[in-house]
Amino acid sequence: MKKLILIRHANSSFTQAGMSDFDRPLKQRGKNDASQMAERILFSKLTIDQIVSSPALRAISTAEIFSKVLDIPFENISQNKDVYEADPEKLMRIVSEFESSWNNVIIFGHNPGLSYFVGLLTGELYDKDTCSISEIGIHSDDWAHCTAGIGSLISYDFPMNSQP
Repeated sequence: MKKLILIRHANSSFTQAGMSDFDRPLKQRGKNDASQMAERILFSKLTIDQIVSSPALRAISTAEIFSKVLDIPFENISQNKDVYEADPEKLMRIVSEFESSWNNVIIFGHNPGLSYFVGLLTGELYDKDTCSISEIGIHSDDWAHCTAGIGSLISYDFPMNSQP
């Protein structure tokens, strides 16, 4: 069984007038939440084979914080422009192209696409909070066979959840 970890970017800023959505930075709260949530993954001892991130500033910044905590070089993060504003079907195509040798993959992305993607994979709909983590078991040994309903939700965690 493979594991797909879907993480919505941490809390971002809307304070600068005229800033594009793509270039929004993380707030301090978002940076703190990302560090806290990365520690929870570290505590779970889950080995991560690959990180894929939207290149939008708030997503790649969240991925960078996780990579530092998980001791994964930032250069190993695959930035995929298709993750930005992706709908569930596009996310499914991205996942189906993962290397078969990868067993545990994190995707850093955005809502509403990630929430709907969890629903497509598992049949369970969650409105993903910022910096929330959905760990999904994929009932296949090959990402290429990833289809609707093939997953089950192992866990859902978010920064305000007091129990990691």
